[in-house]
Amino acid sequence: MEQVTVETKIGFIKEAPALGVCGFNVYHKNRLIRPYWKVTADGNSRGLGVVGVLEANFIEPAHDKQDFERSTLFIKLESRLKQMVNDYWYDSYAYCYSFI
Repeated sequence: MEQVTVETKIGFIKEAPALGVCGFNVYHKNRLIRPYWKVTADGNSRGLGVVGVLEANFIEPAHDKQDFERSTLFIKLESRLKQMVNDYWYDSYAYCYSFI
């Protein structure tokens, strides 16, 4: 299986604690397929407020264009996004509290 490089933008939503949103907006050929896809576990505050955007042209969408086909590539993407959220969360959390 070949590797694919995807530009992913990730950051915090300023009003995140009040809104309670997080996740990735995943596009396929400029069409939003998965809005605010939460890749972290429910009930866990880790990752709250972390949002991202990526274009996943390497994964086939489902026939109704509301989700992606479950494949090994999809599972690998989900795993990598979880890792990115955790890394970003811990790096930002440690940075914010290093000044206290």
